[in-house]
Amino acid sequence: MHHDTFHDLASDYLAGLLTSGEMAAFEQQLAGAGAEERAAFAAMQDTAALLALSDTPLLKAPASARDAVLAVTTGEPPSSAGQSDIFTYLMDDEGWQPLPMPVPGAKWKPLRFHPDGTPRMFLLELPPGCEFPDHPHPGEEECLLLKGDLVNDGRSLGPGDYVKARAGTHHHGLRTVGGCVCLLILNAA
Repeated sequence: MHHDTFHDLASDYLAGLLTSGEMAAFEQQLAGAGAEERAAFAAMQDTAALLALSDTPLLKAPASARDAVLAVTTGEPPSSAGQSDIFTYLMDDEGWQPLPMPVPGAKWKPLRFHPDGTPRMFLLELPPGCEFPDHPHPGEEECLLLKGDLVNDGRSLGPGDYVKARAGTHHHGLRTVGGCVCLLILNAA
């Protein structure tokens, strides 16, 4: 793939269009870039994160998950097709898919959507060594670490730890050493 400018290369990097060798070369170039290029790349990351979360196509959760969420949020009883009258299940391996933004190896499991189709609650799995792109929080974000480790803005978190980012804040320095699984709840701005 031919890249004429830093901006073109950064765009392709964020879109996941580069080979692993091209990604490594860009990451080296970024490490040695000037403040202006790093700032431009950070702004591009913010835009990519917002686009990935806001333009995510509506995904169908298993009927069991939909019924469970409706039962809790609206008081509607779950449908009885294929279920007991007491429990609704979403098994561990159901619903996982690649995260719709350029974070190699990251997966998510959507659990609840706003009526406009934007995700509101999901599980996020990050692989060992993952560094999540800096991103803004137009609305409040709550995160409960279920498994593994997570470093949030320099603070180390373990299973059971919780962090809340207020609307209008910006996430920096989000990474994991050994991998993690988190429950995220997003509230509209």
